[in-house]
Amino acid sequence: RRDVEQDTDGDTDALGGVLYDLRTGALPEGTSVELNDVDVIGVWDRGFTVQDPGAGDAYAGVSVFLGITPGVQVGDRVDLAGVSQDYFGELQLTIDSAPTVIGSGLRVTPRVVSPIEAAEERFEGMLLRVDGDVTNPAYSCRMDAEACTDGGLWELGGTDGGVVVDRMYDGSNWARNVGRTPVVGVSGFRFDRARL
Repeated sequence: RRDVEQDTDGDTDALGGVLYDLRTGALPEGTSVELNDVDVIGVWDRGFTVQDPGAGDAYAGVSVFLGITPGVQVGDRVDLAGVSQDYFGELQLTIDSAPTVIGSGLRVTPRVVSPIEAAEERFEGMLLRVDGDVTNPAYSCRMDAEACTDGGLWELGGTDGGVVVDRMYDGSNWARNVGRTPVVGVSGFRFDRARL
């Protein structure tokens, strides 16, 4: 995992809870955990991301790997159990069975952050709204890793910020929106860069 940045900006309401303990390293990799009544904030082809609406303004979300197309959608409220692991620098939970959907209605609102803040560990796995200067409207992720073939990316905040990618994009007009801000999305980490 990337080095965890301890909460030093006064977000005392974010302290406590399973997600906080996972995110800050209080629970080591390989820990089995249960998350109850968390919001699905993003879905991709082999997993999804959840955020605890009551966990505060930081250390409140995590990526969940299922390995198959998940049967959930953004706004579902779920219970799940999984094992924590580092996946190339991103904390994730691996689960063996689909989560239990217990309700619907997204309770999480995007946290407004700068491009530099969006790249910080404390916001990984959370729903963010980022506005700022587009520093590279045609970013090539091969600069981060030779194996990266993702296209249609753009960079916000220069080398201290992150890149925007369509991993969880909900729509069919990605190309038309490349380079537009503000961006609302789920923060993550892949190919040695923070991503939204």
